[in-house]
Amino acid sequence: MSEVEEALRKAGPFILLAIWGGTVRYITAIKGDRRVFSFVSWFSQIITSGFVGVVTYLMCQSAGFNPLTTAALVAISGHEGTRALSHLASFWRSEMEKH
Repeated sequence: MSEVEEALRKAGPFILLAIWGGTVRYITAIKGDRRVFSFVSWFSQIITSGFVGVVTYLMCQSAGFNPLTTAALVAISGHEGTRALSHLASFWRSEMEKH
C-alpha cells in the first residue's frame, strides 16, 4: 500500500470531524439568517468540508503533526470550508518557496 493510500485509509475519523464542522457551520448560518433547512445546501456544505478535511489531514500528516493537533485543524478547516482552502493554499505556497 502506498503512503497516500495508507494516509487516506486512516483519514476516516478525521473526515467525519470535518463534516461535523461543516454541519455546525451550516446550522449556525441557517439559524442566524432564519432560513429553512435545505438538504441540498447542507449536502454541498459537507462535501466541501469533507474535501477540505482530507486536504488538511494530508498536509498535517506531511508536516508530522500529532493526532490531536491534526484533529483540531481538520475540524476547524471543515467549519471554514472554502475559506480554509484559500488559507491552506497560501500556507503551502509559502512553504514550497522555502524549498
